[in-house]
Amino acid sequence: MSKFIAIDLDAQGIFVVSGTARSGHAKVEQAVAWSGTEADGGPPALTSETAKRIGEQLRERLKAAGMSQAPAIVAVPRDRVVLKELRYPHVPLPEEPNVVRFQALKELSDAPEDVILDYVPLAGDTAAGERRSMAVAIRKDLYRAIQQMCEAANIRLVAVTPRPYALAAGLSRAFTTSTVPAPESKADAVAMLTIAPGGGEFTVTRSGEVVLTRSVAGPVLASEAMLLGEVRRNLTMYAGANPGQPVQGLYVAEADGRWATRLRASLGIPVHAHDPLAGEVPSVAEEIRGRFAGAAGLLAARAVGDPPINFAEPRQPKPEADPAKKQILIAVLAALIFVGGGALVGFFALTGKALPTDPKTGKQENQAAVEVKLSAKNPEPVNELLAKIEADSIDPAPKNPKDPKGPPKFYVGADKTTGGASPGEAGARDYVVFARVNNRPADKFTRAPAGFTQPSRKGYPPVKEVVKEKEKEKESAETKESPAPRTKDTSGE
Repeated sequence: MSKFIAIDLDAQGIFVVSGTARSGHAKVEQAVAWSGTEADGGPPALTSETAKRIGEQLRERLKAAGMSQAPAIVAVPRDRVVLKELRYPHVPLPEEPNVVRFQALKELSDAPEDVILDYVPLAGDTAAGERRSMAVAIRKDLYRAIQQMCEAANIRLVAVTPRPYALAAGLSRAFTTSTVPAPESKADAVAMLTIAPGGGEFTVTRSGEVVLTRSVAGPVLASEAMLLGEVRRNLTMYAGANPGQPVQGLYVAEADGRWATRLRASLGIPVHAHDPLAGEVPSVAEEIRGRFAGAAGLLAARAVGDPPINFAEPRQPKPEADPAKKQILIAVLAALIFVGGGALVGFFALTGKALPTDPKTGKQENQAAVEVKLSAKNPEPVNELLAKIEADSIDPAPKNPKDPKGPPKFYVGADKTTGGASPGEAGARDYVVFARVNNRPADKFTRAPAGFTQPSRKGYPPVKEVVKEKEKEKESAETKESPAPRTKDTSGE
């Protein structure tokens, strides 16, 4: 389907466009702005508590605007994500997602189970021959709130991306359609500035890649001098990290050119106004057209494929082409542990541990932690195991209307780490699958392992008489096997 609804979650508002995106071409057909502070009738900040209410009101606004239902693409502000440029040795492409994830998570302050991580490779190696990527993380609670909002709005979520990547795509589209002057070379670095009452963003792109992006605080926009100082600092920061590749132009997301004219007089680079709705939706007022840069950019990004960063479908390890791929026994055992409803309790005891209660509150957030070590020639069986864990985490019982959040998951924070080469088999690598475990009532163990025959329970448990007889036989055998007692030698006395 080429029809999409693009939603930009602005700091003070939600800006939506609908239109088509296919074969490299995007067209904005309708636009809806829901802006202002909550006190002025604008939307509240998006959280898990407000998501449903925002989604319901958004549904009514889209309906009133005549927007037909279509898959949704959502942009989140720069200040709601964490970006890290990473450098690492060349590794086989199927393993790159594991390397990036491992390195990025080491540098994040959030726990691995609390974030969703995606990345995009950057062009060009370092002087030392290392690969470069931009890793981006979003908190899972924000992502779930976006899901809840879309569900309440009755639209299907297909992509969630940071706004800077939408802005970069929208600016590239403007160059192609000649709605703004393009730089002399596609490889030139250019900057884009968005401005809104609650703050803005400053983003530098080169060859269509986002190479630097920073938030602009609301108070900075209070005066021309403060904004000019902020722009200069960001340009200097970029120049320090990228000598020899200076920014060749600044594009301000606005229709009237008010800020572009002011900055042009003080900066030593060309400054242009950029109307993201140029030639489209003339009914949108001039003073807010620039605030649709994120939403219009989402359509532009979708026109050429998936956004470079998509938290709805983050990059995963790709299995190597191997028709004879195999899942080794321990992976199967691990799957039986998680999916088979506790069929191998003894193995749990070897890989799991109970978690203590909080000494201050007396609460126990999770009851246990489990870790399974395994090896495989490619990550596919490990990813399949993780998918099984995630599928088996949800309580299948209907939700209690009085408890909208539903019961807690049986497994929390399921993830994996990738180690080095496995000593057990050539070409295999070691993996560790881990998760925290919540209590699962006995009646919730509803799944049975495939290809596993339960042992016969005939004669178990044994009756007391049989047990006693076996104990006597054991004592008799031990007496026969024990050596005779030694006699003290008194011949020398």
